[in-house]
Amino acid sequence: MSLLRTSGPHFDDPKLFLPQAVAVGSISTQDAASSNADASTTAFFTEMATRWAQDTTNWTANTYKTILSVSGASGLVAGLVGCTAGGAETTTFEITRDGVLSELTVTVASGERAILSSGTGLVTHFTNAATSNWVASLGALNAGKTTIGTRAGQFVPPWSWLQLIGTPCLRFRSSLLVRAKHSASITNSTATAYSAVMYRLGIAA
Repeated sequence: MSLLRTSGPHFDDPKLFLPQAVAVGSISTQDAASSNADASTTAFFTEMATRWAQDTTNWTANTYKTILSVSGASGLVAGLVGCTAGGAETTTFEITRDGVLSELTVTVASGERAILSSGTGLVTHFTNAATSNWVASLGALNAGKTTIGTRAGQFVPPWSWLQLIGTPCLRFRSSLLVRAKHSASITNSTATAYSAVMYRLGIAA
């Protein structure tokens, strides 16, 4: 039984997301034409725009900006992706779920993106049927035992796959506000400043 099961298969506390520091070339997605693109490219975010909200604006050092705002609706969040770091930096996600605010900070190195996922969902290797890819480590924990490192060849599964395997997601019932800041200014150079939230809404009654 998952430790994240606090709301059916889903969880209510954003701090139960799995933080990762992922090299941009080590996470990819596949579009409807079976073309792959990694997170260093605009094509990655073009595909992700069909699954979530994306933001393409620049980052001003240590200044929050809004990535997503939802009110009057319930839904699920599968994960968040920050900008590409230019050095030893930090990305902080501020998630206000149903009026309750949480801050999560991920330390990243040059060429990495901070990612929050539910572990067996957003960043994984389920796109390959090989048994070893179901159990292989995503990477080593950092010294603080909070953040997982990079494993090459990771893919972002679509919503249909997350639903099929019952991946726990963050559940919000009435509102969601996602803001983020980065410790250095990041400008938009071939998607360097792009960020996103993978979420979906429930159908209104």
